[in-house]
Amino acid sequence: MGMKAASLKLLTAMALAAAVFSCSPAQKALRRSAKLEESGLSYEATVSAIQALESKRSSVNAAAEVKRLGNREVAIQVAEFRKLNSAGETVGALDAYVRAKDLEDRANRAGVLLTGTAEAASEYASARAGHVAKLRREGASALAAQDYDGAERQLTQALKYDPDNEVLRGEWREAVATPMYQEGIRRLQNRMWRGAHDQFSAMEAKIGIPYRESRALMDSAVDAGRVTVGLRDVIAPTRQEMNLAVGLRGELFSQVRALNDPFIEWVDWSEQARFAATVQPDYIIELEMTDWTEVPGTMTRYERQGYRRELYDVKQPDGSTKKEERFIKVLYYDVDYRVFVRGALNAKLMQGSRILSQREVSEQMERIIASSEYSGDAGNLYPGQWSSIQEDKPGDRVNRGSKSSLDGRFRTRFDPSVVPIMRDQVRSALAAKAARELRGAIADPSFMP
Repeated sequence: MGMKAASLKLLTAMALAAAVFSCSPAQKALRRSAKLEESGLSYEATVSAIQALESKRSSVNAAAEVKRLGNREVAIQVAEFRKLNSAGETVGALDAYVRAKDLEDRANRAGVLLTGTAEAASEYASARAGHVAKLRREGASALAAQDYDGAERQLTQALKYDPDNEVLRGEWREAVATPMYQEGIRRLQNRMWRGAHDQFSAMEAKIGIPYRESRALMDSAVDAGRVTVGLRDVIAPTRQEMNLAVGLRGELFSQVRALNDPFIEWVDWSEQARFAATVQPDYIIELEMTDWTEVPGTMTRYERQGYRRELYDVKQPDGSTKKEERFIKVLYYDVDYRVFVRGALNAKLMQGSRILSQREVSEQMERIIASSEYSGDAGNLYPGQWSSIQEDKPGDRVNRGSKSSLDGRFRTRFDPSVVPIMRDQVRSALAAKAARELRGAIADPSFMP
């Protein structure tokens, strides 16, 4: 009995898991919201309902739940703010109001209007004034002591309560940017051009604006660290692949230039271009196609058991006739065509005759074109199973449910044009992968700090 109960629980859990995973993100979030509400976690339930609406703005059910739960929860949080504020618990009170305001803002952005915080806005402004001023003083003291992490921590907390205070945001930017700016200067002084550029770029991304001379310093890092890289012709394994190699190189050249790396200037260093050039690139990329394999449609034939459906007239007692069906055992064939394309490219980063780095990339694609052959009318052919074509046995059966799948195979035919399509797809994917590898090799800190 215990084993049966355990098995039943396992099956139920599996069914529930399947149901959850078959849902859309919005449906999952709504179900999670309902469970949280049942558990008494009203704030978390409201957040989950908003997440459902954010993932699917057109969901009427999600919008209704956000409206129902949201207005109630905003009122709860505002009441909590007032209660804690009266008790002198300033931080807890401010956090409650911020939670309410965040619910309003997220719901409003998602298209559902929530209200309730405006009535307590003046109380909140009074409550936060002293606490924000205290956090700013602590942040300023930390900044003066060059405790940048501490200053950022205090000022981040202050911004949580007063996000529209631009003076405060400026103080926060100073705390965040100062150590990052100093690190960028250190890297410039140590001729770490790419590292300095990345540091200033990360700093600007974090604070949202340029800081001091960060843009000019980034430009100077690029000017000092920029290199020219020449891309040679692709050496093909045989003369038959020469046209393919030319196309691969052209696509690779376009791909590397599209990476828009400010430190790398890619140069056409083909046989024709290099003899006309007057300046040698700093580095050369030598390319060799080490493999190109095409299997343009290998056919495999499988004998299959089936039934031919026939209709015939059966005379009824009243003299009328009725159509009935019978199934005749037959053989048909599944015919699969395997198309396979694989390419591999070896790239060497050279400085003169010295190999600085070597990478090999490969890409492949395989397709199975599944079709079927039958000498009769395929429209009346059904897949099936039988042990003897001469006599009926208990295990014989007609697989009516697989008829549509079989009809699909009969509609499928091998088209040789799939080969050049796959060839182009593999070539493009190989070029994109090679471009990323080449850029990674040149941008490696051990090579270009």
